[in-house]
Amino acid sequence: MGDRVKNALEDMCFQFAYTVETAEGPALGTGGLSALEEAFDVLGWDDPHFIPEQVCQWGHCLKRATCGTPTKDKGYLRVCGQHYELLSQLSEKT
Repeated sequence: MGDRVKNALEDMCFQFAYTVETAEGPALGTGGLSALEEAFDVLGWDDPHFIPEQVCQWGHCLKRATCGTPTKDKGYLRVCGQHYELLSQLSEKT
């Protein structure tokens, strides 16, 4: 499979697959949809497919990072909604 086709298939999986919370953190799941099952199979992905690059970067949180924000002492962090709220409140106090 060429890189262009592989990248397109991965992009479609990230857009249409379901977000699944696992003990390791966020993952993508097929939800039993045959087209996604076939795509996961072609890509060699397990179902669910763990996505470590999307783990919240705050502490030991294992939720999916949905947004990012600059921080005063840790640089830019990708975080879940709960920790984004916390960081917003902390930045308002400084």
